[in-house]
Amino acid sequence: IAEAAQHKLPIVAIDGSITDYNMKPGIHYESAKDFDELIVKAINLVNNRPYARDIANSLYELFKQTYSIEAANNAITKVFEPTVEL
Repeated sequence: IAEAAQHKLPIVAIDGSITDYNMKPGIHYESAKDFDELIVKAINLVNNRPYARDIANSLYELFKQTYSIEAANNAITKVFEPTVEL
């Protein structure tokens, strides 16, 4: 998923296979109930490039905000920030 996000590629996944609860079907990826539906949805993404680009960009932005080095650095910095001014 991270590699697809980095390259701004859309994802189609079988229901339940996405374990990142920040990722929402129809926003960050397409969800399919079975393999046959997965194939149909993948073909639909090829035929609807604006929608494919939108979900790929949404996934990219989510991963940039959540999993980038900058996001990790910000999270670590918050842990070590003093809670009381001296």
